[in-house]
Amino acid sequence: MIMKRSNPRAMFYGKRQKKAAMHEENSASGDDAVDTDTALAFFRSMFNSAKFNDRVPPIIFKHQLYSVVNNRTQVDRDINRLQEKKEIKLFHFDDESENCLVFTEDYKKCLRSSEHCPHDITEKFISVLVDGSTDLTFNKTTMSSWGFQEKDITKLLHSGLLTVRDIGSWWLAIPGAGIFMKCYRKGRDAMLRTIRTSRRKEILMQELEGRKLQAVEPLGMKYHLYDILGAEHVIKIQTTSGVLLRYDM
Repeated sequence: MIMKRSNPRAMFYGKRQKKAAMHEENSASGDDAVDTDTALAFFRSMFNSAKFNDRVPPIIFKHQLYSVVNNRTQVDRDINRLQEKKEIKLFHFDDESENCLVFTEDYKKCLRSSEHCPHDITEKFISVLVDGSTDLTFNKTTMSSWGFQEKDITKLLHSGLLTVRDIGSWWLAIPGAGIFMKCYRKGRDAMLRTIRTSRRKEILMQELEGRKLQAVEPLGMKYHLYDILGAEHVIKIQTTSGVLLRYDM
């Protein structure tokens, strides 16, 4: 009889995601909290890349982690640790005050599936800037020292792998991020508008989750709920009727 070998990696992620799901409702109500790794796995599994034709990797905002992990300092330490280990990549959006993050393996999969950049340049980009660096920005001198010519940088810009920060410097970027940000802003605005226009600018979380808001569909109600909670646009209050969300801007 041949025994089928188990997959330790699959077992690890399965257990971690199960743990995250178990803590989800408690975390939302403020009764419990999870660690950073569990929270990351939860938000990663929540993101539906199929809504973006699998062209956008799971994107997580740091403040979303704050909504389920009580210790913000620990979140920051864990993010730094994972960044140094190159397990995650950090990204900056011009109109957002804080960074978002993506698992490195998801990011590389996204880059390799893109049809807008030559394979050889993409692989060099992954080897040098993704696997070989933890920086969010790169300048012309650094790119030149790594063998990227101006024509290569132009192709990276057109492919969405880099975005302009200033003259002669660029941000590491996520292809398709523009589509994501459009959905993100619309969904957040719809959530906040619903709460703001409710009586006394407050609504039971259960009632909000039952609303059919078209703008939140691409990312999902839960994604936006943890976004507005972590960003402290609303506060949650435990009542006898359930968790109450109050507009707080």
